[in-house]
Amino acid sequence: MRGKISFLLLVAVILTVAIVLSSCGEAPTPPQENQPADGGSSSEEQPTEEVSLTISLVKALSTDSQAEDVAVEENTAAVADGEHGISFVDVSDPENPRVVGRFTKSDANVRAVAVKGSYTYATLKGYFTVIDISDPSNPEEKGSVYVGVCADDIFLDGDRAYVAASGDDESLQVVDVSDPENPTVVTSLSGYGIKDVVVSSGYAYAVDANGNYLRVFDVSDLPNITEIGSLEINYDLYSIALYGNYAIVGHMGGITVVDVSDPSNPVVVKDVVETEGAKDLFASGSKLYVADGEGGLRIFNLSNPSNPEEILHLQLNGQAEGVFYKDGYVYLADYNGGLVIIDEDSGKPAARVFTFTGNAKDVFVKGGYAYVADYDNGLIIYDVSDPENAFAVGRVDIDRPLGVFVDGDYAYVATDWNGLFIVNVEDPSSPVVKAKYMEYGGYVKDVFVQENRAYYISGMIDFVVLDVSDPSNPDYLGSYSAPSGDMKSVVVSDGKAFIADADRGLVILDVSNPQSIREISAYEYKSNIVAQDIALDKDVAYIADYELYVIDVSDTSNPELLSNWNPPSGVPVGVFVEGNIAYVSAYNFGVYALDVSDPSSPTLVAEYKLNGGDGRGKLFVKNDYIYYAAGSGGFLILKASKE
Repeated sequence: MRGKISFLLLVAVILTVAIVLSSCGEAPTPPQENQPADGGSSSEEQPTEEVSLTISLVKALSTDSQAEDVAVEENTAAVADGEHGISFVDVSDPENPRVVGRFTKSDANVRAVAVKGSYTYATLKGYFTVIDISDPSNPEEKGSVYVGVCADDIFLDGDRAYVAASGDDESLQVVDVSDPENPTVVTSLSGYGIKDVVVSSGYAYAVDANGNYLRVFDVSDLPNITEIGSLEINYDLYSIALYGNYAIVGHMGGITVVDVSDPSNPVVVKDVVETEGAKDLFASGSKLYVADGEGGLRIFNLSNPSNPEEILHLQLNGQAEGVFYKDGYVYLADYNGGLVIIDEDSGKPAARVFTFTGNAKDVFVKGGYAYVADYDNGLIIYDVSDPENAFAVGRVDIDRPLGVFVDGDYAYVATDWNGLFIVNVEDPSSPVVKAKYMEYGGYVKDVFVQENRAYYISGMIDFVVLDVSDPSNPDYLGSYSAPSGDMKSVVVSDGKAFIADADRGLVILDVSNPQSIREISAYEYKSNIVAQDIALDKDVAYIADYELYVIDVSDTSNPELLSNWNPPSGVPVGVFVEGNIAYVSAYNFGVYALDVSDPSSPTLVAEYKLNGGDGRGKLFVKNDYIYYAAGSGGFLILKASKE
């Protein structure tokens, strides 16, 4: 992994006080009492203090969301998270939200959610389901009834839940929820495509996607439902909200305001206020909150319904699908952008929380921020200045990232068949792509940046060097094509590139002159090599293979195997060395910590087993915190504590 040259101060303590310092970076770690001056194993046996660590989970952060709807009750936000089910977020402090629970079933697809008291209502696998969230960290199914639909919207009116499902035959069903353990279908309505519904004073106002009509139903005498009025609106209809005697209809073209003071005769009073596409609406007081798809969040003043006035437009990076307002904060379901919480007074995002795991491949930590390359969801930036209260602050939609390296104000992102992206992260909450480099092929596996040069692996056998003194305009300096191989990961030190190659083992290149790169050596430390990642600690290279291989590279033309360590479970895919500890991420297990004060004899001192996910990603360690891109397990922050 890039950036894994451990920053050490090596101290030889003799009887008289003589201190020799050797620094390789900006953040050296404290010296080890009996560590040899050359960073390898000592020729004399010296007593070493036994290392004892524990690794514990500090924070689990998700990298993928399908946030389509949100509802808030008391201090809990329930987020409809598509095929991932429902995520429950503690919003007692809206500026520091945290996912505390989740409820799902296999093959579930939750597009709508409603909350009242200590119950959440949703449809899962065709069942209208009542979920007890009195303890949001441990949601439990209370009762369910088969309705055979996947709801587009659920509206609660007293003891009735109105379930709208535009793609189903029975597109509006009414469920009695007076007994949470035994919900029952009161009635259903066929022949329409009801996508959204609100109920007031015995009338249900609904948008019908079949023909694009606003329809008004008398529901005062259930189980009887009678249509009493309708109005054609010539757009694809999405949503509806009520403001006094007015219905606001959201559609592909924006919003339309309709006077429904006579429910049997709805009349347009404002034809169209243009937006990007009003996916969801929420009316509170005299304001209308609009989840505007790619347009983000819009807020309108409805004091004059015939002329709504836009008072805020906040563009976001996601796809705004659902909106809810409570106590000065707007809660926006931003699909892949997760749940965004906006402070209405400032008009700016107060927090963003990603509600489910994606496919985290790599992570780099710098300046209080963690930059996570997520294969499914782009580059995600987290504020980790307080690791125990870390939260997502920004995201760039980059297709299929594999690796990330941060240098100065720029993040360099390696991608699968999409080239090398250079992203300005001076403001982590608003990252901006400044350049994309594909001139030497799009399959960029790994990147390392040093002294205005970006070194990256392209495809199987190509190694490329760019001048990035102007990151917006990267300039080709040189390249090297190996005779064979499958390069995976690279670190650069002292004019040499050390590469983990899945076919050839450890490959060392002289890159001091990018116009004339030459191979110094290729060391096959075993047969059947599958090297995945590399870390360098002075003259010792650590390679994550089926085992961890420790190699002396003091003579780069003649590397020598010092040791190998076989994990009891899982397959190593990442390695990072900090101080005398080598941290190894293992596919289908989690993280191992090894004492490598004697590199010829690594000793297991701690481990952390994943509670979910495949763990198939790399890691970064700083100040005893382990930042772990745990594949489908999301982004984890662990802490290594000395016992």
